[in-house]
Amino acid sequence: MSVENAKSYYLGKDGCKKSNCAEAVAHAFKDKFNMTDEEIALFARWGGGQSPEGQCGSLYAAKVMLEKKYPEQIKVCESVFLSTAGSLKCKDIRSLKKLSCLGCVEKAGEFLDQIDDSGGQIIKDKSDLSGGDKKIIDACGLQCPGPIMLIKQAIDQIQFGETIEIAATDPAFPADVRAWCQSTGNELVNLKLEHGRTIAIIRKKEKLAVAGTPVNGVLSKTIVVFSSDFDKVIASFVIATGAAAMGSKVTMFFTFWGLNVLRRSESVPVKKNLVEQMFGWMMPRGADKLSLSKMNMSGAGTWMIKEIMKKKNISSLPEFMLSAKQSGVRLVACTMSMDLMGIKPEELIEGVEFGGVATYLEQADQGNVNLFI
Repeated sequence: MSVENAKSYYLGKDGCKKSNCAEAVAHAFKDKFNMTDEEIALFARWGGGQSPEGQCGSLYAAKVMLEKKYPEQIKVCESVFLSTAGSLKCKDIRSLKKLSCLGCVEKAGEFLDQIDDSGGQIIKDKSDLSGGDKKIIDACGLQCPGPIMLIKQAIDQIQFGETIEIAATDPAFPADVRAWCQSTGNELVNLKLEHGRTIAIIRKKEKLAVAGTPVNGVLSKTIVVFSSDFDKVIASFVIATGAAAMGSKVTMFFTFWGLNVLRRSESVPVKKNLVEQMFGWMMPRGADKLSLSKMNMSGAGTWMIKEIMKKKNISSLPEFMLSAKQSGVRLVACTMSMDLMGIKPEELIEGVEFGGVATYLEQADQGNVNLFI
């Protein structure tokens, strides 16, 4: 198995040259993904958290190879790492201690090993009720809305009539999976509790008319993010990613203090007058600088809840934001508020759109749920 080869390269065993985590994965899957020696040589720079955005080298190597043949599997691969390692970043994975460096190499290798020629992640020798292969998803340890997001990604990759099986330990999962199937029109074939895990089998169905569904068949949700309080922003993104996982078109409209969520963490050289500079100094710069609305205690409360989130395997706010963008959630910055508070477009993160009240109201008119947070 290539996963064993990856471990041998990482450890320098069985005649394999000792390599960093990224190189080990690349060497092991060279033939499967048609990697050249020149391409593999590039992986030498990506070990030890040196890959772009500080990602795990094993994960980044897997994503580079998947991009060549199976780009639709990249999001699934990231979800697997989030559910098992607790983060996509090497530094965070090491601090959480859920997965060792060798464990990351093994996890990336296992994922790549399971990709068949059609690009589907299949675990063999598991049969669904119709006798075919069944996609298996391990969402144990992943908190809401993680399991539902994994279901959505998996369902999108199979054909009508095929099934997936998912195991989860989230206490809300039994109710959530029923609600997800009811909302999306897919069939919940079986739901059982086994050894502390909830196991659900879901069959993909052609979506029938669902109460509240508009003529075009796509539900729409809008969320106005007015606050920059950490807890309120987390709630906003939990709802947004959950709605996207249930097939809704989601628009988040950031206005006034909510714009701080979209600011880059680093200082950006832009021309501002004195008042605009003062606003910039006084407001939090980016998602990592937000404070709790209650019990902040000069930042101690925010630090404590972030630590609890790590231990409970709950995604960080930046990870929720990444998941939202990957799920197609629109992040719209209010241009009037930007002008009022002296925030320039260059200061905002990538992927943000710009609009005014008409942009929001157009989406709100189409939506069946509109929230103000």
